[in-house]
Amino acid sequence: LSDLSKTIQELRHALKYQEIIDSLTSDKNDVERSLEEKTTLLTEAYERINELEDSLSKSSKEREEAIEKAVMERVKVMSKGTEYTRKLEEDETFVHEERYVVPRRSKSPPDDVSQIRLQLDQLHSEMEAKNAELAKVLKLKDEAEWCLGEHRQWLSEANDRNSQMSGELAEKQRAIDALNGEKDRLQSEVAALSDKLKETLSADVDGVSHTELSAEETCSLEAKLREKEDQLHKAVTEIDEKEEEINQGVNGIDYLNAAPYSNPFRPYTKFLISAIYIA
Repeated sequence: LSDLSKTIQELRHALKYQEIIDSLTSDKNDVERSLEEKTTLLTEAYERINELEDSLSKSSKEREEAIEKAVMERVKVMSKGTEYTRKLEEDETFVHEERYVVPRRSKSPPDDVSQIRLQLDQLHSEMEAKNAELAKVLKLKDEAEWCLGEHRQWLSEANDRNSQMSGELAEKQRAIDALNGEKDRLQSEVAALSDKLKETLSADVDGVSHTELSAEETCSLEAKLREKEDQLHKAVTEIDEKEEEINQGVNGIDYLNAAPYSNPFRPYTKFLISAIYIA
């Protein structure tokens, strides 16, 4: 009867540790599935980053073309201003000759003098109008140059920030690769410990001393399994943190891609159109 009771206790002991092994195995499987899901999400995040980097590169090229076009328009406006200045100088010379040089050469009839004075007044009015138009053109040119300078500054800062984020994301990828390697190593150790624990529990019990040794070894294996399980959970937590940082990086690239200066002509298009119209 004593042997039978001892056998029942040993069976209960083995059943208890078998349940522990099954529970740990289930937890390990859950962790593996979670890691696979996180790896898939990480892969998708990097694909999205590559797409956004391509889009940002194309946007930068379009901005450069727009800036070059704006510079050509500015040169055109400045050429118009130079032409106005030359025309004003010619008009001033003509007025001077009509007012001072021509009367010295010949005496004009009173009607001719009145006509010349009328023409001079008209020329003065035209000169004043041209001067006002030239002032407007120069003002619009200055505003356009200021807006172009602002856009160049923003574009330079955006490119610097994009390069910085790319480096940070690459560093996080290396950290995640290291964590995945640690995860694989821990999974191998957990599997080996589980197999060893099963072998210990399934071994024949020949005596009390052997039973006590088996129980002690089982407790040691159980402690090691729990330790590895904690390390696996820690690895999952670190992967989650890295994934959150990567998501923040993706959001940053989205913000740069959708910034209000994505259209470089938006702040000063109306100025350039007005300048061309006046010219």
